Amino acid sequence: MKTAETALHSARIPDDARQQQLDQFLNSASAALADYRLTVPGGDNAHFYLLRALELAPDNEQAKQGITDVANAYADLVEGALDKFAYSDAKRYLSRGLSVQPDNRRLLQLRQSTEARKDAPTRLVKKIKAWF
Repeated sequence: MKTAETALHSARIPDDARQQQLDQFLNSASAALADYRLTVPGGDNAHFYLLRALELAPDNEQAKQGITDVANAYADLVEGALDKFAYSDAKRYLSRGLSVQPDNRRLLQLRQSTEARKDAPTRLVKKIKAWF
């Protein structure tokens, strides 16, 4: 995640300026998350700002939690899409969420659930047809 150029740039920033930049990234990430700018638009989304924060401070707990929050926001979107039987939307949200946090337990469970629900209408129609 941290490139040699970023590491060199980070090493040149004084501590107080680095903290100020870190705070700016975290505040921008929080605002983007509240607006559901999770991974789009490019360069102005929560995931982008959180990755920049982690480049400056790889152990920053707030940035790490932010990544989980973005993934969980996608999980919320998946659940909403599933409730509306919008399987293509659910699949798109799953893909985006898992690209942010591939080991997110909630998203992994929803992926299994999505596959099972996707086939449910077809199975139901077959059962109804079998009755007639």
